[in-house]
Amino acid sequence: MSLSHSSSPAGPEEKSALKDLFESLMAANQDTYKNQLTALIARYQSGSRNEGEDDDLVELILKLNNQFPGDIGIFCPFLLNYVHMNPGDAIFLGAGEPHAYISGG
Repeated sequence: MSLSHSSSPAGPEEKSALKDLFESLMAANQDTYKNQLTALIARYQSGSRNEGEDDDLVELILKLNNQFPGDIGIFCPFLLNYVHMNPGDAIFLGAGEPHAYISGG
């Protein structure tokens, strides 16, 4: 079996794969994702972490769960980049790029 790789991690094949994965996540069976989300939140709230888990990401997941309990979107940070910006910072996102503002103004 041969795997082909795009020359860019943001190439069309990678973007298409991320889109498919994101769409599958958002269409997941409610019973399945709620059970997995409940287990994840319980683990994070207990302080249990897997080696290499990012503390900022764990805090974000817990924050999102507090704001939007049981929402499937709580899994989105595992698929997307989490960027912390300071006042005066800027970022360019092209049209159609998935993004969300977690806090700030």
